[in-house]
Amino acid sequence: MPYNSQLTEAEQKLGYVVMDVDNPRANYSGEPTKVRAVVFVLGESDVIIKLNDPIRRGVSYSHQRYGRYPVLGPFKEQPEPQWQPVGGPYWEPAQAIQQAQSGKINVKVIPCKPPK
Repeated sequence: MPYNSQLTEAEQKLGYVVMDVDNPRANYSGEPTKVRAVVFVLGESDVIIKLNDPIRRGVSYSHQRYGRYPVLGPFKEQPEPQWQPVGGPYWEPAQAIQQAQSGKINVKVIPCKPPK
C-alpha cells in the first residue's frame, strides 16, 4: 500500500490525522475503494498525505490536489478529476506543511470539489 496509516506523536501535534482516503489501487481486483492514511488537510481540494517510501525504507509526504490538468491543444473533453501530486516528496511532516502553505507547487492542477 502506498499510503501509511501510522500516526506519530509529532505528526499529531502538527495537526495530522488518520482518515479514510481514496485508494489509488481501487481499480485492481479485490482492492477496497477507501484506505486509511495519515493526512494533513490544507483545504477542500488539498491535502498532505503520508506515503510508504520503499526506496528510502521509510516514509515521505506528498502534497496532493483533487482536480484536473488544463486541457491543451485541440482537445475539448475535460479529463475526470482525481487526486494529483502537486508537491513533494518531503521527508519531514513540518516541511511538507510549510512548503504546501507557501503556494509553491510543481504542477498546475485546476482544483475541483472532491466527492464525499
